[in-house]
Amino acid sequence: MNCDWVSMSLCGTDPEAQMRRKRSGGFRGLEFSEGWVEFADKHVAKKVANMLNGEQMGGKKRSQFFYDIWNIKYLSKFKWDDLTEETTYNNAIREQKLRMEISAGNKERDFYLNKVDQSRALSEIEKRMVK
Repeated sequence: MNCDWVSMSLCGTDPEAQMRRKRSGGFRGLEFSEGWVEFADKHVAKKVANMLNGEQMGGKKRSQFFYDIWNIKYLSKFKWDDLTEETTYNNAIREQKLRMEISAGNKERDFYLNKVDQSRALSEIEKRMVK
């Protein structure tokens, strides 16, 4: 099945919209900026993208997104792998950095324990020499 994608993101740059959002309760910690929708039919995806792009989100007047504007773009020849590839790459880099930090921490711990053992051995030698 050949599916087509539409990219959606929020345009929150309007200061007036930000003030209205703040007065109506704000984001309450939620910071969503983009989303992806998959359509089975290319023609429907194009129509939705053209129809909603630049339109006010709407919904309930007290909604935190009521005054935000849709920024929708039709993505031709876009594959799910394209969407997840960067996330997979970033996760691999994060895991590699974590492994390196753990390895460095283990080396530091081993070095410290080795020095503690050397210190104990030296103090035992000094005690024997004093006797």
